[in-house]
Amino acid sequence: MNLETKWLEDFVALAATRSFSQAAQRRFVTQPAFSRRIRSLEEALGLQLINRSRTPIELTEAGQLFLVSARNMVEQLGEVVRHLHHVDGQQGEVLQISAAHSLALGFFPAWIAGLRHEGLNLATRLIATNVGEAVHVLREGGCDLILAYYDPDAALQLDPELFPSLHLGRTEMLPVCAGGPDGTPPYD
Repeated sequence: MNLETKWLEDFVALAATRSFSQAAQRRFVTQPAFSRRIRSLEEALGLQLINRSRTPIELTEAGQLFLVSARNMVEQLGEVVRHLHHVDGQQGEVLQISAAHSLALGFFPAWIAGLRHEGLNLATRLIATNVGEAVHVLREGGCDLILAYYDPDAALQLDPELFPSLHLGRTEMLPVCAGGPDGTPPYD
């Protein structure tokens, strides 16, 4: 049997909200992707956990029994990870950074190299993820900071009192389109 931790977390969120769309939003994934993950969990277990014919959804009897175990597994795994981070932290501090995929590949390497060049020798662990998941990981204490693009119209849903931020740079956005048959862009 091959279970993914995120499936367990998804199932716990679904049980709490009783709604695929609300649980997907809480887990920072699209509703179709969330539904596929729940189906994958059910297939891995060989059990139907959700009665999808009811609104709001209901857990089957197997789902109710599995929920207790899923919650325990998620909590225990979180405790183990926190303990390991604490033990590892005694050997030397490691800065845990969650970053949007594009920033992890394009911005982070040069940024951290610049900091090291200035004499700040940091041990870092980078987790490339989507911004919603990075925010979730930060809130849960799974990382020390996140790197994300800032858009005031799409707030990161972080209280600036609890999670202060710094502006590290600007980015340039360019529209790109395929050329027409004559090689010129179809848009001006």
